[in-house]
Amino acid sequence: MRVTVIRPSELDADLTGRWNEIIAANAEFASPYFCPEYTRAVASVRDDVHVGVMRDGEDVIGFFPFQRGRGGIGVPVGGPFTDIQGVIAVPGAEWSAGDLIRGCGMSVWQFDHVLASQKPFRPWQRVLTCSPMIDLPDGFEGYANTLRAAGSKQMQRLGQKQRGFERDEGPLRFEMQMQDTGVLGQLLEWKSRQYLDSGLVDAFDFPWTRALLENILAVQSENFGGLLSALYAGDRLAAIHMGMRSRTIWHYWIAAYTHDFARYSPALLLLVEMARTAASLGLTAIDMGKGPEEYKTWFATSAVLITEGSVE
Repeated sequence: MRVTVIRPSELDADLTGRWNEIIAANAEFASPYFCPEYTRAVASVRDDVHVGVMRDGEDVIGFFPFQRGRGGIGVPVGGPFTDIQGVIAVPGAEWSAGDLIRGCGMSVWQFDHVLASQKPFRPWQRVLTCSPMIDLPDGFEGYANTLRAAGSKQMQRLGQKQRGFERDEGPLRFEMQMQDTGVLGQLLEWKSRQYLDSGLVDAFDFPWTRALLENILAVQSENFGGLLSALYAGDRLAAIHMGMRSRTIWHYWIAAYTHDFARYSPALLLLVEMARTAASLGLTAIDMGKGPEEYKTWFATSAVLITEGSVE
């Protein structure tokens, strides 16, 4: 295997076409994080983004997007914003994680969401976890039936909350796909307040993070797009979500709600509406991302195994 490192701006039509061929042929790469549009969006707001182009002879067999900092220390493209990571390679491609990292000019590559199925990373794994999924191949009713068959009462409980919400605050309205930067700004204001109230670093206190979301929202291609969704109670915003989609996967990414309506669980009602309407965009699953939040256990019907570690 030979590795050539390029900037995302150097991905010409042939390389982009090859990248799209690889992800279209393997369901393992269905996440929007594996789309070239995501790497380009990050590169539009950061100057440390690179792509390792992997070749066997003259054949391009894979792509490895990454960020490289001082001392050759590397992280996945998008850093902590990237909930699924790994090498985008053809089935059966032979490569070594150590050789790949060296070939990309890094002394270490730290990861926390790499697909567990990528065998070359296994010697470097320290933690195994999962990313819960809402599976929708049979649409929302099929999904709801699966939850009920497993003994879940969540849809029934949320139905009760929704009726109480509408009785007290007015009819609910779900907007699946918005381009309103004002709504995006409200989401980031709520989310920043949530970080500060929890004693955490505000991820949106860095200009590049806000610009990244705005740039992703502006992208609407067949393979990739930003999705800004909102739930209204009457004319008031109750909950907002910013995510991304590929051809088949909607990634549940950044969500927040007004605490004025907290007792009605507006963020969960928003998630249910996302699941209800996903099929209208041809989407067959919602990836909720790893994390300890209890609602992910309530609504998941499967999970993708992911790992943490570092290649040194």
